[in-house]
Amino acid sequence: MDFFEKVGETLSVKGKEAVKKAKEMADISNLSVQISSQEKIVSKLYAELGKAYFELHREEEDGPYASQFREIKSASEKIQELKGEINKIKGVKTCENCGADMGADAAYCPGCGTKASAEEPAGEPEVDDDFDDVYDDAYENASETPLDDIGEEE
Repeated sequence: MDFFEKVGETLSVKGKEAVKKAKEMADISNLSVQISSQEKIVSKLYAELGKAYFELHREEEDGPYASQFREIKSASEKIQELKGEINKIKGVKTCENCGADMGADAAYCPGCGTKASAEEPAGEPEVDDDFDDVYDDAYENASETPLDDIGEEE
């Protein structure tokens, strides 16, 4: 019976060790989730702090962050341009007061009630044709290379 008692003890010890390891892993996982949550909070606060600083100092032409300010302004302008293009395609306009989208023929904003500015009806939106030019150039250059020369050794 010594053999069975030894096997039983070994199984009991190993089982307890496995339970202990599983608990450690669960605790580590739980702590990792809490760390991740706190890191998200810090990141969000950093972003809010940076935005607040930018809003306070956006008109400064020089300073330690002048180049970043110019890049933010440039990207923001491009975003507004692109949103305008989307609105032209959708046939909507944006309220100058609250930023809500409204139909091109709306007289008042459905979001805030502000009278809509009279805009000229938008024509065909401008689309960047650079891709077509690249395609045309590639097609023309490809026709200059005879297919017979491809893969031949010189």
